[in-house]
Amino acid sequence: GQEADLAFTHDKIREVLYQSLNPLRRRAIHRQVVQAIETLYSGRLQPHYASLAHHYQAAEDTIRAADYFALASRHAASVYAFVDAASYMEKALELLIGDEERMRRADLLRPLAETYLYIGRPDKAIEVGQSAGDLWRELGDPSKEAEARLDVAFAFHWMGREPEAVSGIQRAMECLEVRPNELRLRARAYAQWGLATTNMGDTAVALAQLDRAEALQAQNGDEDPFITVVTLWARSW
Repeated sequence: GQEADLAFTHDKIREVLYQSLNPLRRRAIHRQVVQAIETLYSGRLQPHYASLAHHYQAAEDTIRAADYFALASRHAASVYAFVDAASYMEKALELLIGDEERMRRADLLRPLAETYLYIGRPDKAIEVGQSAGDLWRELGDPSKEAEARLDVAFAFHWMGREPEAVSGIQRAMECLEVRPNELRLRARAYAQWGLATTNMGDTAVALAQLDRAEALQAQNGDEDPFITVVTLWARSW
């Protein structure tokens, strides 16, 4: 109808006018937009994170754009919009390509892997988790690498690929050999190992690993809900 035709024409005119602007002018406009949003909605920016990210990206401020894409991802995840959360985190990572951003990339890969599990993409969770583990190894952080390897192992468990889950757990344990005081991560590793071997039908090994997990958690003195749930889940089978 006429209304649709007018809307389409208006959009085209706006796009032509925008593209005709000098690139410097376009970037300046986007910077003005983000300044206006940040000023007008100061203290209540959450609904505007994604818009701010896009405007900062158009203004070629990639670091601020990545910051806001990451914030948009976390906000989307907090309201269970996991598909949007994954998309925003992917955009943040696409902007963090320099060597100086490797640690930031490694930090963001973990929540992305977790989000892939929530949207039923354990294959992507494994791919991203392995990238995180490799990156933490390059950065020389065995604790972070171990955590990433355990995330990958859990994704393998999610897919019913228990031997590969055990292999991932063993890789994590190798990382932790140089960090004997990482009681929480060691407890998590044994809990996941117990769960995997329970599913594989090796009850004796499973019970031994679950006992180790509970002992380490008691020694650590700080209950981790993930370890508690996994241990109870495995023992209930």
